[in-house]
Amino acid sequence: RLRKRRRSPQGESAKDVSVLSIRRRLGHLKNKEIDLRHDSCANISLISTECYASLSHPPPIRKGERWRVRQLQKGSSEIQGYVTLPVLFEADDGETIETEVEAYLVPNMTVPILLGEDYHLNYEVITERNIEEGTKIRFKGTSVKVSAVPVEAVAEASAVFRSTEGMPGYVKAKNHRRSKNANRRK
Repeated sequence: RLRKRRRSPQGESAKDVSVLSIRRRLGHLKNKEIDLRHDSCANISLISTECYASLSHPPPIRKGERWRVRQLQKGSSEIQGYVTLPVLFEADDGETIETEVEAYLVPNMTVPILLGEDYHLNYEVITERNIEEGTKIRFKGTSVKVSAVPVEAVAEASAVFRSTEGMPGYVKAKNHRRSKNANRRK
């Protein structure tokens, strides 16, 4: 049996854990940096139509496979095609690196972009996790290393919430009212 390298109190293993993300620019160095989430559970790379529209020089949308996506957006809808984008980032040694992603456009996606398993395989992305030094992304066959950064908690807050199961009815009602009021303020 393997020993854990990281210890946490029971029931708090996921506390203060963020998805694997790197700050990068899409398309052009003049575009703002965004969190690019590495998601090896996604078969394909996805970009929100809102993120695509915010690019200074968006590439043309091409017709691709017909896909439907659930869970990443409000509701379910058909993907609108794909784009090929340069992904620009600074390696830990200061060098500017460029890769390319073929990402399918998803309307109303809750995150700007997901780099899926297709991107990971294309560049043979290796994730190195280290409790003391932090998580790094490497590209097989190169010396390129990039430090991962946590995604801001605000962006994640709506995706995970504390359950009211097992709580008394008056607490559930109070939580429901709070949630309803928070949605109205949005």
